[in-house]
Amino acid sequence: MKKIITLLALGLCLAMTTAAAAQDEEVDGLDDIEGGDALDESDPLEGDDILEAESEDGEIEEGGDVEAEADPDGRGYSMHVVGGTMNLGMAAMIVENCNNCSVRFAGGGNAHYNLYLARVFAIHAGIEFMGRGLKASGIANTTSQDEQKLMLIYLDIPIGIKLRFSAFQMALGASFDFALTGKWKNPDRDFQDADWDAWARRFNVGAWMSFGWAIHAGPIDIVPGFSWNMHILDENTSNSAFGFVRPFNLMFDVGVEFGI
Repeated sequence: MKKIITLLALGLCLAMTTAAAAQDEEVDGLDDIEGGDALDESDPLEGDDILEAESEDGEIEEGGDVEAEADPDGRGYSMHVVGGTMNLGMAAMIVENCNNCSVRFAGGGNAHYNLYLARVFAIHAGIEFMGRGLKASGIANTTSQDEQKLMLIYLDIPIGIKLRFSAFQMALGASFDFALTGKWKNPDRDFQDADWDAWARRFNVGAWMSFGWAIHAGPIDIVPGFSWNMHILDENTSNSAFGFVRPFNLMFDVGVEFGI
């Protein structure tokens, strides 16, 4: 009887030992699996891998340049600029033999285009209406000594260069000027052939120069300044007693410009 009890006790101990060993192996296997998953989940991508992955998705791009995107040509300025200018000022003539010739009030206006070949340099071209003439007495084929005005309107085509240094602007060039109308004031009468021969060519070539200061106002520039122009060829083609005649203007300008 004692032997049977002893054998049963040994068998029970062996069974318990075997079950415990099996349970330990199962637990170790689960730990290995869970540890592997955790390792896979906690294994971060390297920095280069992240950049490559996100670059492929198009979410991050290296070397982005905001200024380059805003200005794809890389100029930083408008290449094509258009504008208009109003002129008010004085018109006069340099007359060889006129002691009482003086200035008169005149006006004009233009539309122009600037082609910027560099930040500070542009080709300038335009079309302009300009008032010219003088004020004097006793010169309009009359014996009256009352004040008279010689009034001319020209269509000018200026061509030249323009320089811009920050807000300061300077332009100069030549112009091709076509006379549209001519008349005397007091007495009031239109130009006759003799007047054209003595006082104004119907076509002349002029020189001009302008200065301005650009004031930024949103998408446009407001450009106040002043300008000067003068005819090169002698207006007196009839060899009249007045001698050589050359009109000029000195004007105050207000312009508007914007890039296109």
